[in-house]
Amino acid sequence: MRTALVLIDLINDLIHPDGAMPTCAAEVQRRGVLGAANQALEHARDRGWPTVLVKVAFRAGYPELRAHAPLLGRARQLGALRMGQWGTDFHADLAVEPGDPVLVKHRLSPFHGTALATLLRAAGIERLLLGGRQHCLGAAGGGPGGPRPGLPGGAGGGRLRRGEPPGASGLHRSAVPPGRRAAGGRPGRARDPS
Repeated sequence: MRTALVLIDLINDLIHPDGAMPTCAAEVQRRGVLGAANQALEHARDRGWPTVLVKVAFRAGYPELRAHAPLLGRARQLGALRMGQWGTDFHADLAVEPGDPVLVKHRLSPFHGTALATLLRAAGIERLLLGGRQHCLGAAGGGPGGPRPGLPGGAGGGRLRRGEPPGASGLHRSAVPPGRRAAGGRPGRARDPS
């Protein structure tokens, strides 16, 4: 089964104690999310699995931020999540390599408005390993926004079990065969709460 690792929002503003919106910095540290992410990255790279790093960021003036976004709306008030700033850099303890693909998103879901689905389909991915800040809050399957029909991993999944990448306690997995609908989802029906 062709597998890919996607790590989401492991950026300073969200997970560093000095970040502008460190809502789960303590939980990331308590759960060892960065250590688990690094072990998962090493595991994926050793097996030749594609890895993708996704982060939320906005241009100056926040033109991509919805006016009444309930969860990301504070970014504008706090001057947080600005592209090119320290806050949107990946945490220094994350083992980012120069060739790692990085996608920028403007909503909670790593699929909304990004090329992630296209990259995964083009690579023939059948199983996703998802990890990152959203998962310290209990979100799975790419975060809020509902299932992504026809995409591997669109339905979310359970915690990784024995035999999955070491240190994966902060990660989730999902496998939905390509071309199948996940959890009865329909295109364009998912609500995006970001």
